[in-house]
Amino acid sequence: LQKEATTKDPSEHEQAIIKLTDLYREIMTDPRLPTSPTLNSFRFKLRFRLISVLKTLQTHMRRGTMPNSPTEASRLQDILQRHLQSSGSALGGGARMLQPNAGPGMPDYGPALVNLIQKTISPEFWDVNGGPGVIVYYPPLRLLVIRATSNIHYQIGGLR
Repeated sequence: LQKEATTKDPSEHEQAIIKLTDLYREIMTDPRLPTSPTLNSFRFKLRFRLISVLKTLQTHMRRGTMPNSPTEASRLQDILQRHLQSSGSALGGGARMLQPNAGPGMPDYGPALVNLIQKTISPEFWDVNGGPGVIVYYPPLRLLVIRATSNIHYQIGGLR
């Protein structure tokens, strides 16, 4: 990540991006991925960076302001797009993360769940009521991100 962010030479930058895609593919195929928070954290960081690089490339190509040759940029863009598409389907991709009850067409109760938690589990604790706790719903993955004490987490876990 650091080399991709700091290199000035176009060919070194391209090599750094290709190494990032290889590392991302390796993480996506690691059998420990479903149970490893560390691997998942790295996966999110790498995917975010690769998507960011792809968007930057697309912007430069649209504007005609590519620092290296258009053929190299086009080739790199193709590599990134193919990689992100194939890795998105590796091991079930996003569909695997959304299983079992979050498939397409299923109702999304995320915002209602956030509301319910904020109203029933120590209401004074949440930021909407002036407290330190934060709960955020991320719709693409139907995921709750909660910053709270272990006691609050325990109470939320009891909602099952």
